[in-house]
Amino acid sequence: MPLAIEQLIADFGGVARLATLLAEHFPAEPVSRGAIYKWRERGSLPLAQAERLRVLAQRLGRGFELSDYQRGQAASPAPVTALRVLDVSLAQAPAGVHASWLAALDALGLTGVCLGDALGAPRALLAHCHTPPWLEAPTQEMAVWLAAQAFAGRRQGGVRLCLDAHPPDADELRRCLRLLDALGLRAALRLPVRAEWPADWLHALRQATALGADSLTLDDAGLHWVPEQWAETLRRLRARLGSEVCLGARCHNRHGLALANALAALSAGARQLDGALSGEHAAPLPALAATLDIHAARYPVRLSMPAQALARAQALHMH
Repeated sequence: MPLAIEQLIADFGGVARLATLLAEHFPAEPVSRGAIYKWRERGSLPLAQAERLRVLAQRLGRGFELSDYQRGQAASPAPVTALRVLDVSLAQAPAGVHASWLAALDALGLTGVCLGDALGAPRALLAHCHTPPWLEAPTQEMAVWLAAQAFAGRRQGGVRLCLDAHPPDADELRRCLRLLDALGLRAALRLPVRAEWPADWLHALRQATALGADSLTLDDAGLHWVPEQWAETLRRLRARLGSEVCLGARCHNRHGLALANALAALSAGARQLDGALSGEHAAPLPALAATLDIHAARYPVRLSMPAQALARAQALHMH
């Protein structure tokens, strides 16, 4: 089958790097640079070499699916029954509507509600929040310890601390994740989206997921990214970290691209979205829900959000 061989080679670091890796890992049957150039010219490669690439990717701690490079069709994510959706808009809500807003959000069936900065979020919110709450904290051991105190008595039911891992430092992440594990809390990671991922960052992220971080959300931080950039970045990161990592997207709407970028992220394998009822903070949930319903065959994901509850929550947000 015709393949996007240039992209495949680039994902392994280029012709020279790929030839070196194959020689190191398969010394009995090395592959020359000339042979790799021929793969590119033909737009295909022998099945035996495809199997070696799969084994090589596994040894390098990343995933590899030949179908991701098939020309003429989009990479198809594995069918899932539900999409993990967070709502981050509560962090911007007026204090007077917190309780009623939380009640409306609880009815949506969201995976979690982000209550904002763990060191500044009102603890009273936790008493009203039945949906699993998330708090945000920097990747610093003392900050994680202080943030965990806000969860006293709420150590079960999907409670998570979202760590701002920018830049991802392997040693600091290891200390924070081990502390959270000892405290009985789950961890998620958030990073600014990037076109390229340094090797030390990838190493730190692999270690973090191995130590229990259950998701990695990319945040465009208001960048004017277009859907093609989101899709390419998610596919590359998924290939490097493996399919078992739950990748997420937080697509701001500052330039009106949040919905398109969120759909591109889903097509590239994202399984978690930061949502918002309105505003610039992330993909607008009402429009996303409607689009996924209309194009169910194209996007095999579902949002467990009743339409009436969604409308009520949006009305609260608008007021």
